[in-house]
Amino acid sequence: MFGGLDAPSRPSSRLTSTALYLGCGVLLFMLVAISSAGIPMLAIGAAAALTIVLALGFERAGTLFMILALFFSPMNIIRVVAGGASVTASDGLFVGATILLLPTLMSRRLKVPALYAAGAIGLLTMGIVASVASTSPLLSLLLISKIVIAGLVMPIVFMWWGPNLKLISVMAAAYICGNVVSVAYSFVDPVQVFRSYGLTTHVNNFGHASLLSMALMPFVFRLLPRWTWAFQGIAAIACFWGIWSSGSRAALLVLAVIIMLYPILERSGRVAWAGAFGATILVLFLSRIRGADDASALGRLLGGDASVNSDNQRRDQLRLGWSQFKEHPISGRGFVDVIEFHNIYLAVAVAVGVLGLIAFLVMLWPAVHPLIFGSRPYGLIAYPAISYMGFGALATNLWDRFVWILIALILATRMLDEAEDKDDEELGVETSAPPLYMASRSP
Repeated sequence: MFGGLDAPSRPSSRLTSTALYLGCGVLLFMLVAISSAGIPMLAIGAAAALTIVLALGFERAGTLFMILALFFSPMNIIRVVAGGASVTASDGLFVGATILLLPTLMSRRLKVPALYAAGAIGLLTMGIVASVASTSPLLSLLLISKIVIAGLVMPIVFMWWGPNLKLISVMAAAYICGNVVSVAYSFVDPVQVFRSYGLTTHVNNFGHASLLSMALMPFVFRLLPRWTWAFQGIAAIACFWGIWSSGSRAALLVLAVIIMLYPILERSGRVAWAGAFGATILVLFLSRIRGADDASALGRLLGGDASVNSDNQRRDQLRLGWSQFKEHPISGRGFVDVIEFHNIYLAVAVAVGVLGLIAFLVMLWPAVHPLIFGSRPYGLIAYPAISYMGFGALATNLWDRFVWILIALILATRMLDEAEDKDDEELGVETSAPPLYMASRSP
């Protein structure tokens, strides 16, 4: 089921040392260049990065930078250079981490799910063909590069790196913590009075990042020690408030679906009773909740805050997208302006045709697969993947890295789960069979 690509053998210690000194020299050169260009904050950041690399070495510094990349990922309004290009702080940290981890990557064997590889190759091939034949080939090819970075480079780096489960749990917790910081900022920013957007670029991104953080909670709760449970509870409340205050109806609907799916997939009676109790309370106080805040996710779901206008605009965009899809149902017409349809599936279908859409779904399936077929606690990390597939039907997040960095983390966890030499006892947690396996056992 899995295909593997052999990386070169472990580099010698001399090569590693040379790479370390070379990397430090490059960082030092960047520090001088940045200082000369008059960008003090970036120079301070480069100086801090150089200090960390010198103190920790390549691998540990790269690991730290990758954790920070997850932390800053839900805060995609923070740029490497304020007011500059769309390179976020998370992007810069991810690139830095990848460079620092290169000696480690070169010593390991890359294995990727066969379906992911097939889907990625199919999507990329159809994308290039559609772009070349489109009316704006260069712009369409540029947009494909965003998919390559988010959907191919990020997952491949994580799967090649192969972090252990404890480190994956730390990175997942870092993502949640970053979203909590974003939610906290929404309270102190005087501009965010109605629909909040925290430290993201859009109110919907704020809601989606909060949803993804909520979806990570079962995985983190299972793996982190008990003394963190109180902090996790606070984080869960903060993330729910992020969904609520963003006004994102898609995020709220998908959260409700996840809450209903969880007790079924995880065989959790306590969660089922808690969910039923919460739903009862919600129904009893529905009118009061709606009247209190029409700009909230629930208020907009029930027709408040002029959501009808938004519905009409999206309906018009969907009609336009469907019309364009029917013009080129097989080959597509390129990626220019496709995210305006507010539906990632229609966007892909318009861009690369029905075959490209199939390739895209095949590419995503390996990240959803562990939710049903993965052993626990490994499979718990796949809830963000099904969340993305849910809100993607009403969203523009086709190539957003704050989504795909979690897809990459899920795929790395799946590869770890299916590794033949994993040591469950070393994790300090008990593993259990996948939901499908438990359902198929005789009583």
